[in-house]
Amino acid sequence: QVAMVALDGYVYLFGIPGGRFGNAELARVPEADMLQLDAYRYWDGLAWSADPRAAAAVVPAPVGELSVRWSDTLHRWLMMYLDESRAAIVMRTAPQITGPWGDEQVVATAAEHPELYAPYMIPLDTGPDIYFTMSQFGPYEVYLMKLTLHPATATVGTPH
Repeated sequence: QVAMVALDGYVYLFGIPGGRFGNAELARVPEADMLQLDAYRYWDGLAWSADPRAAAAVVPAPVGELSVRWSDTLHRWLMMYLDESRAAIVMRTAPQITGPWGDEQVVATAAEHPELYAPYMIPLDTGPDIYFTMSQFGPYEVYLMKLTLHPATATVGTPH
């Protein structure tokens, strides 16, 4: 599972191992070299390394079905994903694409939306409003959700 972001001539890839229980790690590659595996570099926590084994966790496990985008309103990166251990969709923010990523903020819970998963943020900048899709396994449906962020504090409001 990967979330990709094009930025300044690179494609940044946030990846997790199979399933929903691993760390999120970060790689980047020049846009023109996406098919060249030796062109990929991996964030080791301090710098970009050619060794994929050097990749550091930018967000600790458990991370599932992640989505990443920039917010002009907050002047921060947003990451939304399923935290299976909390049975919740959560959001983190960061000043740089490499982090540091802030604490999890709960966006939606399985108590409100049973069997939720796969939050994908729509990449349009609509001010403090974040639109995202959220899936539910039971009805096997995808819902369009709206979340309002509080720009002064970069905190999550109530989704609807």
